[in-house]
Amino acid sequence: MEKNEFILVESICQYHNIDPTFIESLIDLDLVKVIKVENFKYFKTDDLVQIEKMIRLHIDLGINLEGIDVVVNLLNQIEILEEELRSFKKRLSVFE
Repeated sequence: MEKNEFILVESICQYHNIDPTFIESLIDLDLVKVIKVENFKYFKTDDLVQIEKMIRLHIDLGINLEGIDVVVNLLNQIEILEEELRSFKKRLSVFE
């Protein structure tokens, strides 16, 4: 396990001053994945932007866990649709 590929869940909680139960709830809802090594839980650093987005939705906007689940799923769907649109535009440009 490369040290800079993972970040300790506890570090995120301390940095953002959030209760670890919030992160546990995100894990239970399958919104974030953790890697367990011995008695410690880690996030992949690649997932950090998404995790911090969920933390901001909760703290800054007061969105509950179920709302975060909905928002994250909708944002993922938008991303998929935008990619499909880019693909269609690229294919369509061949005919212009």
